[in-house]
Amino acid sequence: MSMTKNCTPESVSRRLINYRAIDPSTGCWLWTGATMKNGYGVMVMCVNGKATNRLVHRASAFAFKRFDILSPLQILHKCDVRNCFNPDHLFEGDQLDNVRDMWAKGRRTNAQQRFPQKLTVDDVIRIRSIYSAGGCTTRSIANELGLGKSTVSAIIRREIWSHV
Repeated sequence: MSMTKNCTPESVSRRLINYRAIDPSTGCWLWTGATMKNGYGVMVMCVNGKATNRLVHRASAFAFKRFDILSPLQILHKCDVRNCFNPDHLFEGDQLDNVRDMWAKGRRTNAQQRFPQKLTVDDVIRIRSIYSAGGCTTRSIANELGLGKSTVSAIIRREIWSHV
């Protein structure tokens, strides 16, 4: 591949297929090339005349779905297999979509959280009750409980703790 030109969807798709193993039970296209420590596949692509590492599932979306490789949007996995690049298993979304998808699928447990979970089910019920009664802002509730305002807002909107 010439590093003086941008990659085309066709050239990227050929390279992807060369490093593909298909899992017959899931239909996942598993990347057999280089991976990062977290399990995501990575490949070199030429973007705007410069060779740069790109996540394989983003490269797949570029090659097979004509996704703008420079888009700030993320490429998410329906299958939750990090090294899968089957275009049928991929969809576009932003960071909030990614977090909602993670929580909806139960991929994040308390043991995996970076910080210990401060809230209980009773706390969540109390937050929603106080807010729905009126007279309190999300900021005042957050300050009272030692939480971030965005966390309280997400609880009220049922973006997190939606099962309560």
